[in-house]
Amino acid sequence: MAETPTDLAVVRSGFIIQGTTAKAWCRGAGVDPSYARHVVTGRHAGPKARALKARILQASQSAAA
Repeated sequence: MAETPTDLAVVRSGFIIQGTTAKAWCRGAGVDPSYARHVVTGRHAGPKARALKARILQASQSAAA
């Protein structure tokens, strides 16, 4: 059975495909990279974290869309 990629792997690869990194995107967006990692992995799951996760997922996949 094939392993499903985690949200973090999807986000990281999406930014790499765009020629940037998740950390660079976070800096440009004014988001702490450590906090963003916790949001994407589900460690933080409140309303603001869910909104940020959606924003990160969208930004990381914008080249693939």
